[in-house]
Amino acid sequence: MKPLPFDSFLIQNALVLTESLQKWRRASPDDSLESLLIAHADEIREDFWIESFSQSHDLLEPFPVTGTVPLSPLGLSPELQELQLRFGFAILLEKPFFRVALLSPHQKNTIETLLLPWIKNAKMHWSLVTPKTLQKIFNGQISKALFLSDPHPRSPFPEQFQYWIKPPKKDHGIVYETATHLWILSPLPIAQIQPKVRDLYGKIPHFFTVSDKEWIAAQTLLIAHATPDSSFQSPSVESWKVNWSEPRVEREFLDDLLQLAIERGASDIHLEPKRDYVRVRFRIHGELVVQPPIPLNRYPLVLRRAKVLSGMRPDLAPCNQDGATDRFLGGKRYDQRYSILLLKEDQECLVIRIFGSQLPTLDQLHLGAKERETLDWFLHLESGMLITSGPTGSGKTTTLYACLNALDSPQRRIVTVEHPVEKYFENATQVDIREGKLSFPHALRTVLRQDPDVIMVGEMRDSESAEMAVHAALTGHLVMTTTHAQDCVGVIERMGGSFKIDRVALGYSLKLSVAQRLVSVLCPHCKKERPPLEAELRRFGLPRINPPLVCERVGCNRCHSTGIEGRRVVMEMMPVDEALIDRLESQASLREIRTWNRNRGFRSIQDQVIDLFYSGVVESSETRSFLNNLEILK
Repeated sequence: MKPLPFDSFLIQNALVLTESLQKWRRASPDDSLESLLIAHADEIREDFWIESFSQSHDLLEPFPVTGTVPLSPLGLSPELQELQLRFGFAILLEKPFFRVALLSPHQKNTIETLLLPWIKNAKMHWSLVTPKTLQKIFNGQISKALFLSDPHPRSPFPEQFQYWIKPPKKDHGIVYETATHLWILSPLPIAQIQPKVRDLYGKIPHFFTVSDKEWIAAQTLLIAHATPDSSFQSPSVESWKVNWSEPRVEREFLDDLLQLAIERGASDIHLEPKRDYVRVRFRIHGELVVQPPIPLNRYPLVLRRAKVLSGMRPDLAPCNQDGATDRFLGGKRYDQRYSILLLKEDQECLVIRIFGSQLPTLDQLHLGAKERETLDWFLHLESGMLITSGPTGSGKTTTLYACLNALDSPQRRIVTVEHPVEKYFENATQVDIREGKLSFPHALRTVLRQDPDVIMVGEMRDSESAEMAVHAALTGHLVMTTTHAQDCVGVIERMGGSFKIDRVALGYSLKLSVAQRLVSVLCPHCKKERPPLEAELRRFGLPRINPPLVCERVGCNRCHSTGIEGRRVVMEMMPVDEALIDRLESQASLREIRTWNRNRGFRSIQDQVIDLFYSGVVESSETRSFLNNLEILK
């Protein structure tokens, strides 16, 4: 496949925003793209950079560069200083070969040609580095050090070793796990440990060799940050408690799988068949954590057992199916939703979503004072509609159930219409939509004849359902539902554009529009305070919080060495009053409505996340990634 131009690659992988790139070029029109990246390295996430290139270019191996990296005297020569800055590379080693670290694989051939007069016939090895690393090299923060004779990539001791989250393993060293890769420190030869690691984790491994002295130092520091105690549970399971050679082992395994996932606070379990094994992952605090794989030849029995438990049809040929069941653990019931997706070659991927049976409360949403006051205002209305929007997994259904819990009383009849029902609510009448038997419009039509006071619709899916929900809100019912929109003002466009709802009718039925996202919250027991960086002040703006409190993750026993305590909802709200109805009737643009809503005191999701950053609740990388994703949607 022909590689993308460098700038297109950066934008497509959300490493750099288009607006940022344009701004940099306007400020320094004569600089190369590589020079601009080095100058603005503080605005780029290093882990995203390494993962994006590692997935796209097999010829490069990442090379850790710290204060003791062996820089080549040739690379420090004045003749090559300008070329290195312009094309984004540095010469790290001369012996036993020249190792050239570069930003862009697209510049490899050009750099190789440029270096021929200096390197001549010497062998060159190529490595990937980040803009931040080259910035440090060119600013003199990394200086010349001793040469290495080991041909393997060798890691000087990482300064940020507290971020390496897995405890030491006897077989393969210490592992730092990202979404797609494993970065592994080990004193052992790479050939001895590579097969074990790939089989165990099912991810792409990258190895950094360390000396025995560095290995002892690494273990000491890791243990200091993650000493096990009676309450410690790693997010990764050490091994499954089953003997795969025994008959009917699938029953024991599935019980073990569900129990361990629930104990670790997982919201989802993923079983994904590969060529030689089945990869198992838990989603914990929004991130997928790889678990030990299971044998491919035992997967059909596990799959059949899951189908039986969840009410699916095990006798059917491989196909997409859905099911549900529940499980009691520690006296609590956990509802589970099973989904099977048919892959190529008739393989079936299984995902199990886990829900705690306890209904959430409004207090557990941790809303700001104005957002909580606005939500309480809606819940005291006799009729009208609340629409909450956001991507899949942003907690919309949890918000609606917290509202239902607040509304629950013997004097109200509450009806929910969902596909499928996600939480059991004893005091509500819950309608489970099943494909081919009952549709949302049909269910809503019948519900309206059942004298409800409050109606919750799991998701607005079609024009007919939207029209009926609007009609129900106009005729004396309290209606709550979800949809997919960019923000609370975008709900107007969604309802009018996708579902053909008249703006004025929407204005009189819709009482509150909510947009929400989930952000990862730093562990309060181990987070480390620091002053805000200049790059953060430029990116996020001056803090409204005085004095600002900026923190970064560390990792301890209480957060399973992740540095994250959990996730919190952030809500943007737009209540509908006469002033907004006037704007809808006059066909005001969405931009005008957004400005008007902000001016009356309702903060955007972006502003609220920035406030959480300056309050020490979320970390810088989470804030930057969050804002980047929202800006891409605009």
